Amino acid sequence: MTITGCYFNAMTFSVSGLGYMPKGEILNEEGTVLKKDLWAI
Repeated sequence: MTITGCYFNAMTFSVSGLGYMPKGEILNEEGTVLKKDLWAI
């Protein structure tokens, strides 16, 4: 399963990448790529 976007904390995000591979990016509403250290848990 692949998501292409999500809504969290009153903001919309776009998600790139396909399938189960941990490759891709998360972009905020302005199109800025989020740093991976900010969203990795």
